[in-house]
Amino acid sequence: MWLSILYFCFGLALLIWGADMLVDGASKLAQRLRISELVIGLVIVAFGTSMPEFVVSLSASLKDANDIAIANVVGSNIFNLLFILGIAGIIFPMTVNKSIIQVDLPTSVLGALILLGAGLLAPMASSPYTISWGEGLLMLIVFIIYMSYVVIMAMKDRKQSVGTETKHINVWWAIALIIVGLICLVFGGNLLVDNAIELAEYWGMSEKFIGITIVAMGTSLPELATSVVAAVKRKDDIAIANVVGSNVFNILFIIPICSFFNPLTYSVKFNYDIMFLVAASVIFWLFTFKNRQQGRVCSVVLLLLYVLFTIYTVMQG
Repeated sequence: MWLSILYFCFGLALLIWGADMLVDGASKLAQRLRISELVIGLVIVAFGTSMPEFVVSLSASLKDANDIAIANVVGSNIFNLLFILGIAGIIFPMTVNKSIIQVDLPTSVLGALILLGAGLLAPMASSPYTISWGEGLLMLIVFIIYMSYVVIMAMKDRKQSVGTETKHINVWWAIALIIVGLICLVFGGNLLVDNAIELAEYWGMSEKFIGITIVAMGTSLPELATSVVAAVKRKDDIAIANVVGSNVFNILFIIPICSFFNPLTYSVKFNYDIMFLVAASVIFWLFTFKNRQQGRVCSVVLLLLYVLFTIYTVMQG
């Protein structure tokens, strides 16, 4: 028990340290390359912090633990949107970039709707329904289109930006900070997740419950640490883009890749969780689309929604 506590504390320290380095490195790289922090957050930071979800879901799918593979993605997206943005927004109210409201958040919702659409076919299937490479390919096409848009916007922003005062920033040092930060985030998160899963299995919890709560929360710890540190440092674009970009990556990249390696058996019980994710995304959009501000009222609502979701999940077992 004491060893587990020691691992937990060490993992937490690694998460905080890694997040600090990742945010600093990402911010420096954005300045040096004259690319917006929003793009860096959507691409480098979001992809990096989603690596634990990718590794866990792919490993679970290869072991035919399909409930964990899907629940990890859905649960992580709910945790990211409601808990992480809720905590970050309570620390400091944040300005939401127009691109997130108009493009990035709708893309993450579209991914959830595609997965839900596949799920709604499950009750009508004569045999256990699976998410095959066909549905996976559709999701991946949406992901490629979205990433193409992000890259085009990044190049456009770069051409429009001016100033040579950032030449003193060492680009290799910024990249080194990002890499070391990501390693610390992944390793620290794994320490926490591994111990949590062992305890949950010992207590006889279901695969879905473990996946959508403990594993999802554990693999989202890099996003939590990164967004909280970014909020404290008043890097709003990184804080929010990290969450929204991770959600896009989780559902439009991780699920397809898993389906390519091994078709995922889909349980209808995920329909309610995905519908909740879509509804929560719409609520966040309604709060922010007019004034482009995530205030503390919005943040409290997000946290309350997560509490309700957690209570529902616990009652379902």
